[in-house]
Amino acid sequence: MKTNTLETMTGFFVIGFAVIFLGYGMQKTDMLIRSDAYPLSANFDNISGISSGADVKMSGVKIGTVAKTGIDTQNYQAQTTLMIQDNIKIPNDSAVKITSDGLLGGSHIIIEAGSSADMMKQGDSFTYTQSAVSLMDLLSRAVFSGGQTGNTENSTYQDSGQK
Repeated sequence: MKTNTLETMTGFFVIGFAVIFLGYGMQKTDMLIRSDAYPLSANFDNISGISSGADVKMSGVKIGTVAKTGIDTQNYQAQTTLMIQDNIKIPNDSAVKITSDGLLGGSHIIIEAGSSADMMKQGDSFTYTQSAVSLMDLLSRAVFSGGQTGNTENSTYQDSGQK
């Protein structure tokens, strides 16, 4: 009987620890829905690497998260909803772009502040957007166009004159 009680208590301890760990992880990654944030939307041609929970940064500082992604069925663009901290006001002529953290890093959204005195309000949409740049497309262009310089007369091969 004591063994079953000990095993049961150990099980409750492990489950409790897992719940605390999960809650802490969700808090640190801002996966919990924040009540102190307001939504803004942005449409992109390509959002490769961006999903719900991705960071939204301004000047390198995280100011929000991507709440949801989808497709706008009227213009077939990728639609994102960004949750921005209430204490951050964004000029309505600001631009958003998708960048990556590096070759192997994830992608995030950067807001480049505009100069307008008018600020965006809850539910507004960004006018100026720059989509994600595909690293694979850039690499394939560099590799496959590397040999096609258009000048075939200046070859790196030099004849030494010896036979």
